[in-house]
Amino acid sequence: MKGFVLTDRERAVVAYQAIGLSITRIAFFVGRSRETVRDHLERARIKAGASNAANLIDAAYRFQALPRPAPEPRTFTITARQQRGLELVAQGRTGRGAAQRLGISHQEFEAEIRRLRTLMKATSRAHMVSRGWALRLLE
Repeated sequence: MKGFVLTDRERAVVAYQAIGLSITRIAFFVGRSRETVRDHLERARIKAGASNAANLIDAAYRFQALPRPAPEPRTFTITARQQRGLELVAQGRTGRGAAQRLGISHQEFEAEIRRLRTLMKATSRAHMVSRGWALRLLE
């Protein structure tokens, strides 16, 4: 992925997605329809060369298309497998693809990600990636 530039509207909807808001809530906050919000997110994803929303958030922080979140103290520890799972989610890997890379079943991977999302208080994988940046689990 190379650096990319988001329009103001794309930046706004990606930032809202990064904090865990649903498409409906984002549409409310930006005063646009859900379809328009989806279009903005899709254009941002294409610009970033991202495969999914989690990968878009990671790319937006990595290439400074969005300001990185302020560091937060971490009050929990994660396993090496959860850390690697978070990194694979941020890279845009599917559950099956990530599980294969980790050498575990798809069900085991999904269970690990659910536990990690709960620990991180994340509402989605995209939000989990954003929290990973704030907690300095990703760089």
